[in-house]
Amino acid sequence: MKQERAKQLQQWLMRLHSLLYRATGGRINGFPFAGIRFVFLTTTGRKSGEPRRVPLLYLPDGDNYIVVASNFGNAWFPAWWLNLEANPQATAETKRHIEVPVVAARVTDHGEYELLWQRFVKTYRLFPKYKERAGREIPIIRLTPVRT
Repeated sequence: MKQERAKQLQQWLMRLHSLLYRATGGRINGFPFAGIRFVFLTTTGRKSGEPRRVPLLYLPDGDNYIVVASNFGNAWFPAWWLNLEANPQATAETKRHIEVPVVAARVTDHGEYELLWQRFVKTYRLFPKYKERAGREIPIIRLTPVRT
């Protein structure tokens, strides 16, 4: 029952942010003055083959977008991460109507993982609670723009 409520809240928050983003032509996208930014990630559904779009908190890292598969501290991995595992090709959007093709790679180097995790914790203070609640390793993913 708790998991279902958490999932519903998560879906509601994502829909609300997406609506605000669209309604303001991309002017409202997180809270940049507080370092809180969103990237809209579009993956290919691993079962359906259909595009799946989700807003995610991210940190910039050069040209890359760094995201974490925390799923609000739920025990299960988010669908977008499972989709990326099946097909790492996706698109990222941080400015309205500008989609950037990206390829996803999980950060596996322990030192780099810890450095990025600490950056997330500094900006997004709920992440330590998410990690504790989830009871699983939370993947950190680097989304790298594809140069054409």
